[in-house]
Parts: sequence; structure tokens; C-alpha cells
Amino acid sequence: MNFDHCSLEEIKDYQLKKLSELTEHFKKVPFLTERLRDFKKIDENNIVDIPIMKKEDLRRFSPYERTAKGSQTMKSLFSSSGTTGKPSIYAWGKNDDRILEKSAKRCMSRVGINENDLIALITSTGTGIMWYCFFQQYQPMDATTILLGTPPLEDLYYFFINYPISVVTSLPTFGSLFEYYIRKKQLPMDKIPFNFRQFHCGGDFLSDARRQRIEDFFSVDVYDFYGISEIFGPIFGECPEKQGFHMNNDLVLVEVLDPFIKEPVKPGELGVFVYTTLWNKLSPLLRYWSNDYGYIINEECKCGRKSPRLFLKGRPENMIIDKEKKDILFIKDVENILLKHPDVFSEYKCILHGQKDLKIQCALNSPNCELDKELIIKELELIKNYNYEIQISDLTFEFGKPTRLIEKEDTFG
Repeated sequence: MNFDHCSLEEIKDYQLKKLSELTEHFKKVPFLTERLRDFKKIDENNIVDIPIMKKEDLRRFSPYERTAKGSQTMKSLFSSSGTTGKPSIYAWGKNDDRILEKSAKRCMSRVGINENDLIALITSTGTGIMWYCFFQQYQPMDATTILLGTPPLEDLYYFFINYPISVVTSLPTFGSLFEYYIRKKQLPMDKIPFNFRQFHCGGDFLSDARRQRIEDFFSVDVYDFYGISEIFGPIFGECPEKQGFHMNNDLVLVEVLDPFIKEPVKPGELGVFVYTTLWNKLSPLLRYWSNDYGYIINEECKCGRKSPRLFLKGRPENMIIDKEKKDILFIKDVENILLKHPDVFSEYKCILHGQKDLKIQCALNSPNCELDKELIIKELELIKNYNYEIQISDLTFEFGKPTRLIEKEDTFG
């Protein structure tokens, strides 16, 4: 089956069949055994009765208690990023490598990666799985990779002018950081190889405005790919239309639940993605509450693919939740407004004072700029009604996933 072109009915039938087949595999996981004691087979009617799995569960139980007994040999132990708390450790098996290869091949084929590409991987290494996925995701395409780690920018520029790099893979903010370095040092752009054609993003949200800046400066296509540490990345990826992540529905079942009442939402409505893995994963997920907020649409893409597309809005560390009003402000939306103004530097901080006072610290690209703060505030008020303040500050780039939102108890003044 070509899951990029399957109907919703075909996808649903396949997913229900896999759930039924995998019931015994889930029961081999000590953590899940009691939860599934009364389930002979998982089906579309009873899956909603299975308790939701949360990050706290992953942290509370050891990786061995979350690993399917006797299913396959453990190959590695990886950890989550730890962005929102203590990292969770989980087991990785050879079959997980096989499924990662399958998913990556689809994602990279959609954007035309091939054996002629030389790909620079800019990522920190360690127990986190992101560097491993970055490296593995290009192997099915027979592309050549260079794992550069997090080198000094002058070293990276050296690689660019001496090797025919065609693709860079890193966090979205790295594209902005590299642009800043080239501008600041007034380095010649004509030394950048002519075959540099794509920038691949992962590990953090990518706003349309940041994408546009990177594309305009480097004259490349910027593509976003989606994954979570507890599964791998890329689970889903964009096509050349850049209108959402095409989903690999044979590998992961995605429920979208209302964040406040935990009931399913309609297609196109905002919710939290809840994941169930559909292969004999060594550390499987069953109704895992990812804390990723977004929505799914079922319309056919302009590229011709019929698969549902997922749109990521943000994660709790990059959003402000008003539980009383059941309302959410996503920092991604703030970034989209800020970075479409050319005078605004690509780094910023949002400082929430109390419940509704939001101070936005940003720098200017030039000391001679005169920023129209009132215009930016009016644009921000159109997305959410907060008390906004724009403050011009000296900000520097941080390599890695930046802290965008800082919450304080006090109010302005």
C-alpha cells in the first residue's frame, strides 16, 4: 500500500488491524501489562478506555519496565531531550532502526534527497536521540553525511567554501545564527557552493517568517521535519508545497484530543497529539500524551498526496495557557509577527508578567532602525488580547534550543 495515496477508510482499516495484532506485544511491556489486563484485543471501541500514558509515567518507570520482554535484542539506550524536565531513558532495538529507515526514506524522497547530496549535520551529540536520527535519516537515500557537531561558525564556513555541501540539517535557529555570522563578518556569499539547495529543520518549531528569512538569504528551500524523542524523527515531513507534515499513518496512530477535556476534536481543530506506535517497537507507546499542540487536516495536498497532514503549533514551554478561558497563545504566532518585520533581529524573549502582561524583548538588525512598535502591538492584538510591551534589548544568539518564554508572578511596573 502507498500510504501517501490511501483513502481515510483504508488508513483506518490498516491501523485497526495493526492495533489488534500488536495487543500481545503491548502486554509484554511490564508497565502496560496491568493496564491491558482486561483487553483481549485492542479495537476502535475500547482503545479510548486505555489510560493515557504521560511523560511522568516514562520518568517514573525504568526503561526495562517499559520494554517489551523477549521481542528483540536491545541495541541502544537513548534519552529524551530533557527540555521540560528530567530526561526519560528508553530502549532501542534493531527493528526500530528498520522502521526509522522506512519513515526517513519516505520523508527524504518527498523533497528529492539523493546519492549526490553532501549533508552537513549540525547537532550536539550524547545520549539524546536527535543526532542519531539526523545521521540515520539520510542512509536510505545513499547520501553522504558529515557529522559536524556544534562547531565554531568560522569552521563551518570553512567547510562550506571547501566542500560541496548541498544540505544542512539542524535546529531552525541555526539557519538564523549562520546568516547573522556571515552578515556580521561580511563574508562573501559567492564562496558558498552553488549546489547548496536545502536546509532541513528539526527539534524545534519553525515559523513561516523564520523560514522565509533563511530561504531569502541563502536562496535555498527550507523543509521542516517532525519527530519526538520517544519515537524518533522524522516521523512525518513536508513536501515541496510546505503546507504541513505528511503523516506516515502505517507507523503511528495519532489521536487529537482537546487539551482541557481530553475528548477527540474534529479535523482542523486544535488539540494535543496522542501517539500509539504501530510496529513491535522495543519501547512502545500506547496512547502517549505528547504535549505537542496542533491540528490535522484530511484534505488532499496540492502535491497530489492524499495522506492527512499534521500542523504543529507548539509545546508547553512555548505557549501561554489560560485554563479559565481555555485559551492559548503560541509563541510561534508571536515569532511570525516579529520576524516578518525586517528591522527585527532573529532572536527575542517573551516575558509574561502575571496573567496578561507580555513583554517582548527584541534587538534590531541595525542601530539606525526605527521600529514601529505600535504597528507590531496592533498585529499581536489581532491574534490574542494581551497587554503587550515591546522593549529593544541587546540579545545574542544561543546555539541549541533557545528559551523563548519566561514566566514571572509580578505584573508590569
